[in-house]
Amino acid sequence: MAGREFSLWQVAVPAFGPTVLNAVGQGAVLPVVALSALQLGASVGFAAFLVGVLGIGQFAGSLPAGALVVRIGERRALLVAASVSAVAWLMAMVVRTPWLLGFALLVAGLAGAVFSLARQSYVTEVVPIELRARALSTLGGVSRIGVFIGPFLGAAAGHFWGIAAAYGVGVAGSLSAGAIARAARTSLIPLWGEQVGLSATDTSIVFGITNGIEMLLFYPAGLVMDRFGRVWIAVPATLLLGLGMLTLPLSSALPGVLAVGVLMAVGNGLGSGIVKTLGADAAPAQLRAQFLGGWTFCAEFGSVVGPILISAITFVAPLAAACLALGVLTVAGTGWLARWVPQYDPRRRISNTV
Repeated sequence: MAGREFSLWQVAVPAFGPTVLNAVGQGAVLPVVALSALQLGASVGFAAFLVGVLGIGQFAGSLPAGALVVRIGERRALLVAASVSAVAWLMAMVVRTPWLLGFALLVAGLAGAVFSLARQSYVTEVVPIELRARALSTLGGVSRIGVFIGPFLGAAAGHFWGIAAAYGVGVAGSLSAGAIARAARTSLIPLWGEQVGLSATDTSIVFGITNGIEMLLFYPAGLVMDRFGRVWIAVPATLLLGLGMLTLPLSSALPGVLAVGVLMAVGNGLGSGIVKTLGADAAPAQLRAQFLGGWTFCAEFGSVVGPILISAITFVAPLAAACLALGVLTVAGTGWLARWVPQYDPRRRISNTV
């Protein structure tokens, strides 16, 4: 199928619809995980760890997710993931101890791994290579749309019914995502917002605004990657995220936290599809789902290590030290990306064969 004969609208409902609805639920929950943990009596360090538990679940579920998608198919895997995720968010809404909240987040992370891999495998298979970066950036971008909407719904629910009500939005989003299948930033900002006195509603609004910025950048980022190469997005996106982490301790009120959040959102929005795109570039056609499961397993390692590192540092030092440590590591990673990303860019392989 030639690129000019294919339109991303052809896969809009089956690929992007469930993703945006599931992300609405996650977007409502993410800003309040740390806050609800603190409300249940957790320390700041343990609250940071609980934010990371969601990533631990995704990390642990990545390899089994690949096997599950191969065994039962992408659509059934998505339905299973959406159902399990809804149960997990319902549990998070009613638990009364930080440990049970952590268990619910772990289960939600496991389900999220299956959901994400099923969508990535489907898009990689049906979209031609010359549109791959745009398609996978769009997949990441529609997730940003959901995460943009989610915090505002969560803020409204939390305002009227309390923090736990935000998990109810997660339940609804997961169930809606299942129905339509017929057809580190997250740790630092809420914890720092709590430290400088922001309310749960203010934190959710910050998330919503910054996710709106991310939502605007996913397709231009994919276009740049398809036309000029993956490295032209990978390096700037990572650098901006690192700079945001380094400057977060300088903020002391809502405007400052929002400004840093915007800086990080530009980086996160530009990089919304880079991990999925790099994995798709390297995946062998015959073993695509299994390879992407392994790729996601490796990629989720960073999601796991970040919050755990925050938790470990805050046990012995202020939260600002965690911001600086992660910022330095992230900025340093840009050099590694600049060195290795161009080596595996399909545009380079195509030009070498011409």
